[in-house]
Amino acid sequence: MIAVLDACFIIDWSSYRNKHLLEEFFKTMYIHEEVLRQVRSPVAIEYLGRLFTSGVLRLYPWSNTEEKEFNKLRDEVTRDPRIPSLERPDIICLVMAKTLDSVLLSENLGIHRVVQFHPRYRGLRLWTSLELLEKHGL
Repeated sequence: MIAVLDACFIIDWSSYRNKHLLEEFFKTMYIHEEVLRQVRSPVAIEYLGRLFTSGVLRLYPWSNTEEKEFNKLRDEVTRDPRIPSLERPDIICLVMAKTLDSVLLSENLGIHRVVQFHPRYRGLRLWTSLELLEKHGL
């Protein structure tokens, strides 16, 4: 299974004592360079480095097509009062997960509202850390 990581998730998960389980749940994980720039916690940076070194985590190759989808989605969600404000990396994660047909791992309420209310993103698989643990019987 493939996953996309957002900053909120990775910052929280990197402090979890059983963080090694993430590598057992997903064979490949992607992160965008703009999401990486949001991570400042030394513990999270060290954990990401380990994931990159093991080959499980990869940088996502962003394309012009995805940038167009980003712009379209950004414009649409800004006009929806049910969706809290999102930063560029948050919307990037949504586009990545949709493109890859992967699970998006996020704790961000705004991202959850997009999946709840936006017609093109309604079917996206979005898991918090607790949902990830529940789905794997932990």
